[in-house]
Amino acid sequence: MAQSPSSSLELAGKSIADLVERFGRNPEQGRRPEYDEANVRHEFIEPFFEALGRDVHNRAGYSEGYKEVTYDESPRVGSRL
Repeated sequence: MAQSPSSSLELAGKSIADLVERFGRNPEQGRRPEYDEANVRHEFIEPFFEALGRDVHNRAGYSEGYKEVTYDESPRVGSRL
């Protein structure tokens, strides 16, 4: 059964509030050199967009041109483009 828009919004708000609380629990984590962009994306950015109803992991199985979320190649430090 589909959720009502208000319950979906409440659930999204709770999920986002949980992410903010978890992020604030350990502010030093983000300052560690080994905690890179991929870690932040996996732990916070993807769950944020999932809370907003985005198909971050392409569970619908769409081809590349129709995916809701695509990833850019990571920048290469010190290399020429």
